Amino acid sequence: MPNDHDDNEEVKQVDISTPRYKLNEAAYINDILHKPGDEITYAGIPGHHMDPINAAAKVMKKKHDGKFIDPIEAMCKI
Repeated sequence: MPNDHDDNEEVKQVDISTPRYKLNEAAYINDILHKPGDEITYAGIPGHHMDPINAAAKVMKKKHDGKFIDPIEAMCKI
């Protein structure tokens, strides 16, 4: 069966793991109060307080950077 690449071509590995972040401030996520410096896995849209650790997190942060809306702040504007 033919493959999709030449035998001499380097095949890139893609990190498809769950995004991991290091928190730069306290955060209440999934009913848990986390401290600054805690490392978490989080599959949602990352907030400003989440510094990416792995490739999956870097992709999510780049994709959603600046698009996060604080739900409390959003409700105060109504």
